[in-house]
Amino acid sequence: KRQNGEYIAFQDDDDLMPADRIKALYAALQSFPKAVFAAGRYEEVTQNSESSGRKSLYKLKASNNHLPILIEEGYKAVLWPLITVTSHNTLFKTDIARKIGFFDERFTHGCEDTDFFARLALEGPIVCLPKVVSHVRRNPGSLTGDYRKMYESKLILLEKHIMLSGRKDNVLKKRLRKRLYYFYKTILSDSDRLLSKSLL
Repeated sequence: KRQNGEYIAFQDDDDLMPADRIKALYAALQSFPKAVFAAGRYEEVTQNSESSGRKSLYKLKASNNHLPILIEEGYKAVLWPLITVTSHNTLFKTDIARKIGFFDERFTHGCEDTDFFARLALEGPIVCLPKVVSHVRRNPGSLTGDYRKMYESKLILLEKHIMLSGRKDNVLKKRLRKRLYYFYKTILSDSDRLLSKSLL
């Protein structure tokens, strides 16, 4: 929040950033000045920094698969989702982030990035590129390692954006409601299973 620069990029201390990440994302934003943020892809790597072959979601279609593309319905692209956006594979405009209030502190076990970038996308289009701009290490002790708490964060996310989407996109709202039902059902099933074990 104290950042005075025009753009902000985050980097987790245990992940790796390609040398041209900022340059590539900045160039994408310069190509489409209306965009509120630029997002690339990330690749998961092992603890030894070796490629796992797994890359983040990217279901956007373009005539040239190597060039950035402007997504007018960025909000839908983030929440559907058509692309995975996180703090470590994006570059965003400081003034827009300050306008929406940065991150929602209720998200303690994931989803804070999805919520933040979805709200950013309500302020304007986004620009995406298929280039890998981050190498992410997955470890069992991460915040998303606790699946029950992660699902609870997803419930907060879905309930919040079902409200925010309003009447703007009924198709998106129906999809969010369907996912909300799924996570509620999953949490209840886990609770029933744990209760059954405790009674044995």
